[in-house]
Amino acid sequence: MTNQEPNITEIDMVSDLVCPWCWVGLRHLMLAMQTNQDQMFSLTFRPFFLDANLPEDGVEYHAYMDKKFPNKDQRKAGLNALEQAGRAVGIDFQFGKIKRRPHTGKAHRFLLWAQGQERGLVAKEALFHAFFTDGKDIGDHQVLAEIGTSLGMDGALVVELLEKQQDKAKIEAEVKVFQEMGISGVPTFIVNRKTGISGALPPADLAQFLAQNKSA
Repeated sequence: MTNQEPNITEIDMVSDLVCPWCWVGLRHLMLAMQTNQDQMFSLTFRPFFLDANLPEDGVEYHAYMDKKFPNKDQRKAGLNALEQAGRAVGIDFQFGKIKRRPHTGKAHRFLLWAQGQERGLVAKEALFHAFFTDGKDIGDHQVLAEIGTSLGMDGALVVELLEKQQDKAKIEAEVKVFQEMGISGVPTFIVNRKTGISGALPPADLAQFLAQNKSA
């Protein structure tokens, strides 16, 4: 008699690394997964570009945000809501520290390589923290190399692969697939590659969604 492998619920999280609600959504997802202790999960991070038209070197952050959100009162209210939601799950948003709004293609490529080394979750958290708490430019090769080194990756190799444009086309093609699927807002969570839900939903709502769509 052989032991059967337990059924694993597969979660694909489609998100961008400059999306603050995506970091909140990830923390909510982790809480939801902990709630559903009768399920086993695999979590894969998938790329999305909130703004694919940015230059590869990025742009000045605050001018970009002023243009994107010209109503300062609404923007302030939105930031206050984000800061409150972040504090509830242990996130320290420091929007004032951010200087550059990067194109996130390089960061998504870095995350792809980290996932290949079973470091996906810690890399995702490190990228979010570097950008939103430390105000670092996660489109910069050296910043990504430093993050990689801190996670036990080869920082020099990270720079080499970035300079060689390794997996650039792969990330862009994957982003296009999700756009063609109709995904326009992130985070989006896809369960077992068939059922999706969008938004940084409360942990209880996400837990219910996972329970309803668990692997048979």
